[in-house]
Order: sequence, then structure tokens, then C-alpha cells
Amino acid sequence: SWPVRLDDLLRAIMTSEAASSNEPVAPCFTAVIVGMRGAGKRSLGSAAASRLGWAYVDLDVAVAARSEGIMEGQGRDSFRRFEEEVLSETLPGVGLQEPRLLVCGAGHVDSDRVYETLQQHWPVIWMDAPLEDVIPRLELHGQSGAELREAYRLRKPKYLQCSDFRFPILKDDADVEANAHALARFLNWVAGAYELPLKPDSFLLPLMLPSYTEAAPAECLRTGISGADILEFRVDWLSSLDHDFVAQQMAAVRCQVNGAPILFTVRSSSQGGKFSGSAQQCLELLLLGLSLGAELLDVESSMPRESLEQIMKCRGQSLLVGSFHTSERVPETAELKRIFNESMLGNAAAISRVVVKGEAREDAWHLQQAAAETVTNGDFIGICTGVGGPLSSVLNRVLCPMAHPSLSVKVPAGQLSRDDVLVCRETLSLLGSARHFPLFGPWNDVLLKLFSKAFCAACSSEAYSCQREPIEVQEEALRQLSLASVGGALFQGPLRNALLPCLDEASEAATCVGAVDCVIRCQDGRLVGESSESIAIGKRLQKLGLQERAEQRVALVLGGGIVGRSALAALRNLKFGRTLHANSTVPDELPTFAITVDRSDHDLLGINLSHNNGNMLKIEQITGGLFLEWNQQQHPRDSVRPGDCIVAVNGVAGSASRLVEQLSKNQVHEILLVRGEIIDLSDPLDDLAVLTSLPTLDVIILADLPSNGCSGMAGCSWIPPTLVRVRPLVVETAWPPREVKMTPSSSTSLLEAARQAGCDVVEGSEVRFEHACACAKLLTRADTLQAGIAKVFQREMEGLPNAPMFL
Repeated sequence: SWPVRLDDLLRAIMTSEAASSNEPVAPCFTAVIVGMRGAGKRSLGSAAASRLGWAYVDLDVAVAARSEGIMEGQGRDSFRRFEEEVLSETLPGVGLQEPRLLVCGAGHVDSDRVYETLQQHWPVIWMDAPLEDVIPRLELHGQSGAELREAYRLRKPKYLQCSDFRFPILKDDADVEANAHALARFLNWVAGAYELPLKPDSFLLPLMLPSYTEAAPAECLRTGISGADILEFRVDWLSSLDHDFVAQQMAAVRCQVNGAPILFTVRSSSQGGKFSGSAQQCLELLLLGLSLGAELLDVESSMPRESLEQIMKCRGQSLLVGSFHTSERVPETAELKRIFNESMLGNAAAISRVVVKGEAREDAWHLQQAAAETVTNGDFIGICTGVGGPLSSVLNRVLCPMAHPSLSVKVPAGQLSRDDVLVCRETLSLLGSARHFPLFGPWNDVLLKLFSKAFCAACSSEAYSCQREPIEVQEEALRQLSLASVGGALFQGPLRNALLPCLDEASEAATCVGAVDCVIRCQDGRLVGESSESIAIGKRLQKLGLQERAEQRVALVLGGGIVGRSALAALRNLKFGRTLHANSTVPDELPTFAITVDRSDHDLLGINLSHNNGNMLKIEQITGGLFLEWNQQQHPRDSVRPGDCIVAVNGVAGSASRLVEQLSKNQVHEILLVRGEIIDLSDPLDDLAVLTSLPTLDVIILADLPSNGCSGMAGCSWIPPTLVRVRPLVVETAWPPREVKMTPSSSTSLLEAARQAGCDVVEGSEVRFEHACACAKLLTRADTLQAGIAKVFQREMEGLPNAPMFL
């Protein structure tokens, strides 16, 4: 059966492929999506595959392409046979170079042979969109609601029987972007390309409400999950145990919790829960939880053996939590050890959870000691209810239950909030430094993958852990950074700009760059942002001796973006005498921040302005008025400072005169500003012809550039002779390697021309090595990871042209 094939074969493939980097790797297999027409299979499936970097196949399109001119006039049965042949050829994963997502048409399960083929295949995912949402979409194309309901009635049992997983879409949820992101996360989990880290100082938040589809619970979820590593979805507390209802509730929770992993729990009445059904009904609910992609599944140690064996076969990537709950007092040591041992489910459980009634504070110590002596292959949760309950929470280091009144009908007596637990641990000197560091960024970011391999390999010999997290949404990143188990994170992609206004503090370099790529979480919860990329560029230039006589040196940065501003900040920190910046081909999207002031009562703005910064207004002085009032009411990071520049007022931008005209109006003003440190980093160049007048040029740094390189810049023809005349150091920042075109007619890349001219060249991989090392040191405050990072970089660059040495 498929679960055995998953455990024995696919996991073996993933283990062997990931062995060199300790990072989970998706196997090369074909995942199949089935479901009703109008469910969103194609729109969501293609978008999810694109995020993941998987191949995408639409079976209907493949069949149509193959049958064109052949099947015409041969009837539906002939078409079905042809459809079956194409499916049988497409499903096998032999020879695949990448994972593949195959989307089937709604009626493919009507064919007995296709249905049987899908039953034998793994994995098949049923995209379960509510019929109430599907019918209006398809009625627009001439199909009747009655026909669709009948088709759904006939096909739903087949979808259930041939599918290994069920991806429910919340009713009335038309957010394609969010659902595609959720599907990509779901597929990533199914493929085994994500491992759930269980960390010290992690917390478990029980969700004990009858429904999550109403507005009030949804808002509570959005605001209440901060600080929770895992959410426990208490199915036994739901108002209905109908599988369709449970699936919709799971979808509702997923929509609000920003990627938080879920522990699916059906607690029986005999163990303190509300479920009073049969053992078979409990098993069916737990199997539903596995099909819904629950990252963890609670399994009571008293479950019948045959039921446990069925769960073991079907669990896929889900971790099992073996549990035992009793309202009786803590048993004697021998009995307690036996309970913990049974809760390990024959070493199949990742976590053993035992909850007993405490009648003295000593019971909490007794419970923890018995667990530590018994559970040697996994983690444990040992909690007392009643007396000793608060102390047991303080002592329990992994997935400690935390209270949140708005997310539970009844908060268990003695259960503390997360902040209360952390304060107690700090008081008792039990709070250690967080040692888990996720890496956030776009799904298929090549540089992030390289950093992940390097960090995973380096951390494997140290007391740290890391995990690449495909996160592009600000709320998801902030949720993870709220965790006491997380010590900080590295960032790539758009989050670097988006997160800066959300931090409590930022370094001078990060403020200059206007972005952060490394965030440190302090023990008091403060988030401090850094620009490790800027540090890395400066470090490489220092190693080459360019900090000596820096005030006499001249640098040129070609290109813009965050890399360009990081290079400018690094040169400023080294105190270079002159820094030129050419970025005329791609307008640099400077990071902005917004303020709102109300001038409806003719109040003074209280600012002195200059307008010699092109299309911006520079704030020279804040003298009082509305701007001073704003500063007094805001966090220091959001306050306006002299030197900051106004770039837009009420959506109007483009010239200083138009900005002044808007500011003069007596109304509410939405004002967009750019930090002054960013504006003042360099001397902007409109024409590279100025290179002819430079007696010397010490370094050229290549930042973010368009596909045509420098060839669109005014005066780009002066780059080649400048390389020959002054032979500057040329620093490439990009990895993977790229070809930077110098002029429209040049066939030689800029780096190759620099080598031919006798210039020293710093490869992009060298800068990225410094980048990885700088971030590792910022996060761990140690130099011990550098050797491990160097080994990975050496292996990854082996065989590439001009590959540097890292060891």
C-alpha cells in the first residue's frame, strides 16, 4: 500500500539526497490534484507549482494536444481510453529531474481505469472547494446547479477513496494569492521537503472553541497566536464532528494563523476531553487529520493496537504525539515511567505527553524527573493539573501549554500565559539562549537555498538549528520572530524592506540601507535589525586592505536595489573619500515610511524645507507644529528626523513644486518619506563619461542590474577603457554567476574584461560567503560556524569557472 512505499522508499530517497546538507529535499515524484470543475485546481495548482519550482502538467491540455486530429468523431469512450493511456504514461516518476504537479479534470474519476490508477498512486490530493462556491462560477458557463449537485454527489466518494490528502478551501474565500501560497506549503509538507523543528522554550496553544468561521474567533486567531510554536486544534470541542465541517474549520484556522503548525487532537471523555464516540469514529477523525495535512497528530496511548497500526501506516510526514491524561494524582515512579514509555507508542511518537493531577509542588519535579529518565529517544511534555500545575509549566521545556482566554471556552486551571512562564524561568535561571534560526525568503530563491545548506551543515556540529522557511508575508515572519524558541532569522526577498518598520531597533547600517536581512530576537522580545550584506561587503574590502587610506579612495557602485544601498553603506562605514553611484537604467525603489498629519484646522506643519533634491523635499529642521506632535506620539523608529525627504503627499509625487502645493492645503495629509541617511550615501552619476576625468578609481562594485547590465547607462562606453587605464578592483555581488554586459555592442562581460585588463576580481561567491558568515555571527554571537560554512561553499562552487578557495 502507498503509506509503506512512502516510508520505505520516498523517505530513503530524501535522506540520501539531503545527506550532504542536512536540509530536506523534495523527491522527484508526481503529485496529482483532483476535484470538481471550478474548484481552482488549475489557477491554484499552476501558481503553487511555480512557487515551488515544480513542473506543472494539465492532463486535459496534454490529452488535447496528443489527440488533436485523431479522436474527432470517435466518441466519448474512445476519448476516455486515450485519456487513460496519457495518464498511465504521465504518472510514473522515473527519470524526473524535478517534482511534478499533475492536475486532472473533474470527470477523470468517472473512468474506472483512471479511478483505479489514481488509487494505486501516491500522492493524490483532493482540492475540496465548497459546492456553494463552485456552482455560481459554473452557472455563468451554462451549467445548471442541479447537474452540478448530482455530479458532486456521484464523484465525492471517488475523490475521497482515491485521494491520500484533502486540501479544503474555506467557503467564500476567493483570495487566489493566499490559497496558492497555502497549497504550495501543503505540497511542500506532503513532499517531505519541510521538517518540523521541536525546540526548547517552545509553546503549545490549545484552540478550544466550537467554531472558527465566525468573525470573532477569526480575529482572535489573528491576534492571539503570537508566541505559539504549535496550535492544538481540539476537534472534540467543535460543535459538529461531521468530516466536512471539521475540514472547513481546519481551513478557517489555517487562513488566520500565518503558517503555524497544527496538532490535531481528539481527546476522549475518559481522558478529560469531550469526545464520546466509538473507537472507530475516533480513528476516522484522526485519519481525516492526517489527510488534512496536520503536522502533528495526538494519539492516546490507550488506542486499540489495530487502530494504532493503521495510523502508523498512513501518517506520512506527520509527527505523532503519544498522550496519556488522568484526573488522578501522580502515580509512583515505576508506574509513571511505564506511562511515559507507553506514550512513546513503541518509539513511533516524536513526543510523549503525560498529564496528571498534582496535589503538591513536588509532583511537578517528580513528573519531570521520571520523564527525563524514561524518554531517551524523543521529547516529552509533562504537565500537572491543579496544585503544581504552574510549576510544571515552568519546568516543561518543549511545547509547554500556554493559556489564551479568547481561544478557549475554558482555560485549564493553573495554566499560565507564555509571558508568565518566561518570567518565572528567567527568575529561576532556567531560560537559556534561543538557538533556532530560520531562514526566510521566496520559495525557490537560489541564494537562500545555498545559505540553508551552509547553515544546516555548520549547525549540525554545534548546539544550533536552522530551517529554511518559504515565507514572503510579513505576518508570517513576525509570528515566527515572536517565538521564545527563535533567536533570530536571516531574510531574502521583499521581506527585507517590509520588516524594517516593524522592528524595535535597527543598526546604523540597516537604517542607511533602508532594509534588514538579519533580525536578532533579544531575550526580552525586542527585535533588532541588521544589514549583514553591508557588513559582508565591507569585510571583503577590509581583507583586501582598502580600509587603509580610505579617505583618499574613490569607489563606483553600478546598479541599485538593496545590494546597491548595502554597498554604499559599507563604503560609507569604511570612510571612503568619494563614492559614485550610477543607477540610471533602473529607478531605485527606495524604502519609504508614511505619516499622517491633520491640517484641517490650519495648524502649522512645523518644518523647514529645501527643494534642491530633485523630485523630493528635504526636511532641514523640525520647529514644532504637527510634525513635532507626530514625533511625540510615535515609536522612535517611526519619527521624522532632519535630513529625511518627502517623496509624496496624498499620492502626489514627481516634482518639488507639486509637493509644496499639496502641503499648503488645509486637510489631512498622507505623507511618504525616505530616510535622509539613504539619500546621502553617494554622489549620483547621470553619465559615466565622468570616469574620463578620474585620475584613479579604486573599486567598482556591481549591485542589482537589469538583464542588459550596464549597457543602458549613459556613458557606458567609458567602462572598458577605464578598466584598462586605472585597473580598479571589481567586486561582483551576485550569485549564481551572471554575465554583466558593458555596452550595447560588447560581447565580453564586465568581469571578463576586468580580468583581461589585469584587474583583481572578487567573485560573487566570495561576497556571499562573507554574507553567510556575517549573518551566522550576528545570530549566534560566535565564530564557530565559519569552517562549516566554508566546506559547503567549497563543495558548491567546485567545478565552476574562476571558483575561489574558501578553506
